[in-house]
Amino acid sequence: MRITDIISLGITYLIPGLILAVIVVLGFAVGYFLVYKKILKGKRRIKAETVAVCVMLMVYLMIVIGATMLSRPSAVFGTQKIQMLFYSYRDAWVNWKAASWRAIILNYVMFIPLGILLPLLGKIFRKGYVCYLAGFLFSAFIELVQLCTHRGFFEFDDLLGNTVGTMIGYGIFTFGSYVLSGIKKVDKKPALKHMILCQIPVILTILLFSMIFIQYSVKELGNNSFVAVKKYNMDRVAVKNNITPGECVHSMPVYQAKVLSVKEAEAKGREVMNSFGLNVDESRTIVYDETLVMYSTGDGGNSIWIDYLGGKYTLTFPGVFFTEDGKESRLLIGASEEEVRNAVPLMIPADAFFTEQENGMYEFTVGLHELGEDIQSGTLRCNLYHDVGVGRIENRILDLNRYKDFETYDINEALEQIYAGRWSYYKDISEMTIESYRIDYSLDSKGFYQPDYVFSCILDGVQEEIHIPAIKP
Repeated sequence: MRITDIISLGITYLIPGLILAVIVVLGFAVGYFLVYKKILKGKRRIKAETVAVCVMLMVYLMIVIGATMLSRPSAVFGTQKIQMLFYSYRDAWVNWKAASWRAIILNYVMFIPLGILLPLLGKIFRKGYVCYLAGFLFSAFIELVQLCTHRGFFEFDDLLGNTVGTMIGYGIFTFGSYVLSGIKKVDKKPALKHMILCQIPVILTILLFSMIFIQYSVKELGNNSFVAVKKYNMDRVAVKNNITPGECVHSMPVYQAKVLSVKEAEAKGREVMNSFGLNVDESRTIVYDETLVMYSTGDGGNSIWIDYLGGKYTLTFPGVFFTEDGKESRLLIGASEEEVRNAVPLMIPADAFFTEQENGMYEFTVGLHELGEDIQSGTLRCNLYHDVGVGRIENRILDLNRYKDFETYDINEALEQIYAGRWSYYKDISEMTIESYRIDYSLDSKGFYQPDYVFSCILDGVQEEIHIPAIKP
């Protein structure tokens, strides 16, 4: 979720929050002035500041509840699930996407206002532990509702981030109170020691995220997405290994793909679209964290999605999916390699291996090979329609430079990673048969092309592949 999406979501529930606050305030005003003051002759006064804090708190709660529960459709996650502590941190580290870290940090930021508003609401919340407990309970309520209504996972990381966010907000309140007491020169000034201690949560949080981002920035290579976020439980899995290990390899080369800037991605998108006779509608370009989206002029809806890592892209021509009379276009089945090459005006290596996949998809595979300084690897997939041409192109062919060799696991050490559960699978299994393996490459989070062991396995009768990163940590 982008920053603009987060702001838009907040604005969406701001107006309902304000409406709710107005209704509650009007109802309270009637009860206070008409019933309490006039009929019951009550003497107790309510400060305007307290009313203002109540209004802000109601609006805040409406925005948080709307963003965390009302904005998510029920049953979208299929099954109830509980994520253990620090799972989201490990997942964000392995995959290293800005959106993942933004979601984690948002859990802290989202509850900072609660830590500020509660002490302003009443003296009871000016006791730190009471304010912290209130933040914890409100977060636990949200997580339980998400779990029970299938509107999200119960994540202990959310509970941690929300609670710490409340503590940071309370620290801001104590700091503000200390500064204001000095300006107003009140007799009873808040204790300096208490104020300083209340800043520990924000200091530790800043140090934590600084250490994470610094550690990532100084790493030579990026993070491999095939690293298991958590260990797979192998205690009840019967493993049969049919592999006959060949020559052990102890080092392998790593290659580097270019990481495009936004301007370079725009230039590439424009070049690809122009090769198909299309002009780019500059006003519709969308910049995401990892991807740039560009559309062509006109009403065809032609679009290209370009990844900054390696410049991979997907080009789609929605206009060819249906004929002029609204009928679905027919896929071209059984086209020759020459026909496909002629339909795709792109530089496909001459030695690329051509195959026809299911559902009318054609694939060119370029095995990792070095021809002087020119190194390419990857696949290009496309489909064709009768009489109208290309419908979709997925170009995953990378232009690479050789980086250097790294120490790697040999085949026996890679197998030990499987036995130790350092791989991922979406469900429990009881039997595993390891049939064969090959060495493949995948792009890491910094644009390095790293080697992986790819094991062909049968898991409870289902053919699957298990990827084990080859480079030793």
